[in-house]
Amino acid sequence: NNPTSPYYGYLYVVWTDFSDGRIWSTTSTNGGTTWGATQGISSSSNVQGAWPAVAPDGTVYASWVEFVSSIAIRVSKSTNGGTSWTAVSAPATGKVQPQDSTATGNCGRAALKGNIRYLPSPQIAVGPDGALHVVYSYDPDTAGSGDTVNVYYRRSTDGGASWETEVLL
Repeated sequence: NNPTSPYYGYLYVVWTDFSDGRIWSTTSTNGGTTWGATQGISSSSNVQGAWPAVAPDGTVYASWVEFVSSIAIRVSKSTNGGTSWTAVSAPATGKVQPQDSTATGNCGRAALKGNIRYLPSPQIAVGPDGALHVVYSYDPDTAGSGDTVNVYYRRSTDGGASWETEVLL
């Protein structure tokens, strides 16, 4: 919401379409009165938990979790007001989905102890200097042993081209 951004006042929505399993986005340039065409922003179809963040220069980022044999935290960005999106370097790949085996069996979906259903969706934010900040979670051990879930942080100062060392929170 920076008045010097070429996309000042734009609104962005990102979501999972469970009929095709992808992350989609749309943009409004008039305060939500109308919305533009939808854009598919994930290349994978087993994803959820999308979250947008806008940089001071108007670049919009979206992050989400991807489920394959492991989990990955994915990020895409748009530098043209949401018209098109490109993937940036993933902050995390090849991670173990957080879940307690007993609770997951009781709930029928990934869950933590106490039968608390859990989706490891990341949160992304952009600082006033344009640095990206991503917080996400995964199981630091092999599935079913030791810790069930830990929270981690990574930062990028080059628009997601690379990420600083992961920090355990």
